[in-house]
Amino acid sequence: TYCEHTPEEEARISEQVREAIYRAKMIAIKKREEAAAKEAAAKLDGAKITLKGKAGENGKLFGKITNQNVADAVKYQLHYVIDKRKVVLPDGIKTTGLTTVELKIYPEISAKITVSVEAE
Repeated sequence: TYCEHTPEEEARISEQVREAIYRAKMIAIKKREEAAAKEAAAKLDGAKITLKGKAGENGKLFGKITNQNVADAVKYQLHYVIDKRKVVLPDGIKTTGLTTVELKIYPEISAKITVSVEAE
């Protein structure tokens, strides 16, 4: 049987349909972003980048390697753009050698890379 709706009911139903479509699109976008983040994390995890800095005889750097330095090196050496705020490096790197650094790719998705710091 055919159901008649008042104009107000029609408007309410149309709005509910639009909201449902919007939610479905947002879920699809989030799933695509999450899949891309997982793929990037898999490629980056275990990768190694090399940075150079001026250091004294004992291997202590004059200054430090910052998360911006790491983000730039990831961009140019691993060809992946990451915001410096997503590089977990609270105090910077102050000595030569190897350091494991976490990259936050997406909420709850991260990769660990090795940063090799060499004296110039």
